[in-house]
Amino acid sequence: PTWENTDGSAVVGKGAGSAPGATADDVAWLKLDVVDRRGSGILTAAATVQRINTHGGALPGPCGERGALRAVPYSADYVFLRGGDQQSFAAQGFPAIRYVEAHENFDHQHQTVRVEDGIQYGDLLRYVDFDYLARVTQLNIAALATLALAPAAPVVTMSVKKLGYDTTLSWNAVPTAARYEVVSRRTYEPFWTDVKDVGAVTTVTVPLSKDDWLFGVRAVNASGEASVTAFPTPAR
Repeated sequence: PTWENTDGSAVVGKGAGSAPGATADDVAWLKLDVVDRRGSGILTAAATVQRINTHGGALPGPCGERGALRAVPYSADYVFLRGGDQQSFAAQGFPAIRYVEAHENFDHQHQTVRVEDGIQYGDLLRYVDFDYLARVTQLNIAALATLALAPAAPVVTMSVKKLGYDTTLSWNAVPTAARYEVVSRRTYEPFWTDVKDVGAVTTVTVPLSKDDWLFGVRAVNASGEASVTAFPTPAR
């Protein structure tokens, strides 16, 4: 199905999941992934469409004859959900994470603006924590500045041609890089635990097994700004 807004933006959805309606008379709830889009407007950022709160639409009984067309009215809410802020970075090849609020206030988040039973619902300006928002903005600016000043990430391969208890990594020479760092951690550790400055080389062998360790390489310029860490791919 396709949805088009009066501003010219449009999205095309493909079914990704469903759940039964509240009664046998109600068509199913649907989750659809956006697989195509056009124009620029309110629908441009939508990544997922949900059909919820369905009423009616289910055909009561079989069709009277083959090829007959019967229309059954129904109503539903269609929710257009955009992707996380990290997706635009990931689409450009940058490792990205999304910071989220662990304790959401569902009176104000994911709600249509309204007053119901004396309660104000919706994400309104008066509920914004501007001090928190300022710190998030500072973090985003610092991250973007670091990415802009740093060299590009190298393209890294890991040799798997022969068995052994060491690991050989190779990568391309990156413009503006003065040296490279190899980072490592055990497979069960969440953070890099070791950083080795290997100098201005493009191949290095480390005395650690690729079965038990994870590796990455980052390019560092003369001022000390480092690229994002690049994970190796196997090379036979």
